[in-house]
Amino acid sequence: SAFCKFQIIGRQRQMASCMPAAIEAWHAKVQENQDWLDSDYEDDADEESEHLDLTQILSNIDADSRLLEKMDSKYNALLKELKVFFAKNPDKKVVLFSFYRSTIKYLSRRFDEDGVKACVLMGGGTVNKYEIMQQFQDDPSIRIMLSTEVGSEGVDLQFCDTEINYDLPWNPMRLEQRIGRIDRIGQKSE
Repeated sequence: SAFCKFQIIGRQRQMASCMPAAIEAWHAKVQENQDWLDSDYEDDADEESEHLDLTQILSNIDADSRLLEKMDSKYNALLKELKVFFAKNPDKKVVLFSFYRSTIKYLSRRFDEDGVKACVLMGGGTVNKYEIMQQFQDDPSIRIMLSTEVGSEGVDLQFCDTEINYDLPWNPMRLEQRIGRIDRIGQKSE
């Protein structure tokens, strides 16, 4: 069905964003829905059943998460470039966007393990996004703000002049909105 095709495309995008985070998220999703998945379904056309069946299949990928993390060349290249960037620009801050919450959580944990202080801006929490942005701006030890799409609208980050898109949205306007957070009136950098 068309729904299943969109689910597959969505999972492919999630893998392209961050494979270790995707597998971790699928394992968690299956754990949350284990009782639901254990029930017997006769209707193979049921869309929700197809979605969870796909997630269950993907969660069965037998991968050592620590090995995947060690081999995560995308993260390793990012960390290497950030260390060089921060060495040359000790006072600059970076905004990093990802579409997936699981990717943001993964990056936050990995940065913490590698001694890079970052704050996280995601929707759905009880923390005020303006408080997080203020903390990011005011605390010199916080070098990176990791953000989902919630940080791509209605946010002024012109005190920051570097943006990283860890994954790219399908809609080019979303990319423009992300860029628009730092490319604003008051931006002092080119």
